[in-house]
Amino acid sequence: MKSNKCAPIGVFDSGLGGVSVVNTIRKILPNENIIYYGDSKHAPYGPQTVEQVIGHSQRIVEYFITLGVKAVVIACNTATSAAASHLRNQYELPIIGMEPALKPAALAHPGGHIAVLATEMTLRESKFEKLMDQYLDEVTIIKCPTPEFVELVESQKVTYQEVYRILDQVISKEERNQISGVVLGCTHFIFLKQTISAYFNHTVNIYDGNLGTSFHLKRTLQDLDLLCDDAGKGSVTIENSAGEQMVELATELLEKDI
Repeated sequence: MKSNKCAPIGVFDSGLGGVSVVNTIRKILPNENIIYYGDSKHAPYGPQTVEQVIGHSQRIVEYFITLGVKAVVIACNTATSAAASHLRNQYELPIIGMEPALKPAALAHPGGHIAVLATEMTLRESKFEKLMDQYLDEVTIIKCPTPEFVELVESQKVTYQEVYRILDQVISKEERNQISGVVLGCTHFIFLKQTISAYFNHTVNIYDGNLGTSFHLKRTLQDLDLLCDDAGKGSVTIENSAGEQMVELATELLEKDI
């Protein structure tokens, strides 16, 4: 019988994007058991109200609790912005959120122009505003709402032409030539990383928050003495509110080299 240390970690996102976070967690914490829940039925979260996103997030955490998880990772920048504080006040479980990787981008490009691609909610919530305020004296930050990217990944109908069209709507030609760093502020966007890089002729550095979140999870579990002490490789169970087809897509993406 496994000890509580090897209870699963619950990871959730509005759909398929958080699979990329699971991928990184597996590399950092290969012994851990993970339950991934994609809420594709209610995706995208970005255009919804804060109250709606809190409702979705709370429902998923309640479900995770019935499965006996030892920690929850919100593998969604939008849900982190809207619901993380509420969930932490509501539950005793450790709850780890996402944060756009603005810090490493700003440190790597002092005086440069940094584009932050994210959903509308992530860009307008106070959490991001506070983060952005820390670096306004060091870099020029260009906020680029690109919620359509979420639907592209969810539908798996990604084309260079469509990605470029969406980017052209939020980035001017002048800005495109000035940008030296791009922050992917949504876990879905990581699956578009190569196409986004090509848009900038592969001349920009691209940053995401997956590694930082995974190490934060590891530190939290260490502090609570909850790291799994089994020697074997941990399991990954995938569920999705939209049904088996999305589970199959998530399983394929889990093995994708990103």
